[in-house]
Amino acid sequence: MTEKEIRILWEKELAFFGVVTASLSHEINNVVAIVGELTGLLDDLLSASEQGRPLNSEKLKGLSSRLSKQVDKGKIIIKRLNRFAHSVDDPVKQVNLGELLFLISAIAERFAFLKGICIKTEFDSADSVTVETDPFALQQAVFTCIQLALSTAGSNAVINIGLKPEASEIRIFVAGAPVADAADINEKREVLSILMKELGGRFEIKPAHNTEHSIALFIPRSLAGGRGRITP
Repeated sequence: MTEKEIRILWEKELAFFGVVTASLSHEINNVVAIVGELTGLLDDLLSASEQGRPLNSEKLKGLSSRLSKQVDKGKIIIKRLNRFAHSVDDPVKQVNLGELLFLISAIAERFAFLKGICIKTEFDSADSVTVETDPFALQQAVFTCIQLALSTAGSNAVINIGLKPEASEIRIFVAGAPVADAADINEKREVLSILMKELGGRFEIKPAHNTEHSIALFIPRSLAGGRGRITP
């Protein structure tokens, strides 16, 4: 890998980490804001009760249920953030691809929602496979593929993400959106090329009429020579 590629990779890794953590913290902030509103309504009910009004048990139950749902949602988001943050712990490790794809797909859902696009996974995590790879770099590669698809998909589009074991490698695919040529898209292709070099794999971008996939990553079952994340 050239010095320029190492510099680009390092910059994009930091940018990727920042984008994901900012998005997840925004989701957590939304949960906190809703919890604040609900506790305010709860205070209003209690205040009215102290002034002699009968306590409305149905409203109380409704507020309690809504608070519980937000707490559960917050726990899920924090768990995602925790799992993502710990993906940088080991440059190379055994990774369950199904769990990794579910995580990065869930993280990307907010970006898709803002564009009116739906992300679906086309596999069962129980049927997934385990590979020895760099989990952070692979997440970044999959996220870059999703960004490429989101950049050209129209509103109400559905982007499908799946995986398929093949002879000596695993194919991770993103389908449902054509990938056109543009400066930003070509930049992401360059980043993807560098990432796949680090992961010991390759990628393909197919024309819009391809029914199998728009973008595919081909990941080896084991990262040869213990290669992994490079730091400048």
